[in-house]
Amino acid sequence: MKIESKNFVLMPRHLRRFNGNVVQLFDGRKGKINYPYLMVSDGNTKLPVMVERKENFQEIQMILKKEKVGYSIFAERKNKFAELKVLGKKDKGAKFSPQ
Repeated sequence: MKIESKNFVLMPRHLRRFNGNVVQLFDGRKGKINYPYLMVSDGNTKLPVMVERKENFQEIQMILKKEKVGYSIFAERKNKFAELKVLGKKDKGAKFSPQ
């Protein structure tokens, strides 16, 4: 099964393929994947967080992929105890433009 397939459950080891993508945590902070760390911005400082720890991995709410225009949600979870699932590819004809 491919990682981009709909409903694929991501594990910490799968995040190495998404270096440079943005993640949003449940507490509202954002960070960048720099495997095996998440570089989380907390105000003006950047804090490294080990993504392979179960507690830190469960803090990830969404993974955002860079598109030509803005970002798209690649994977998300509903709460801290749910699995981080891939949403699947959107139709090639559909375009999202922020207004």
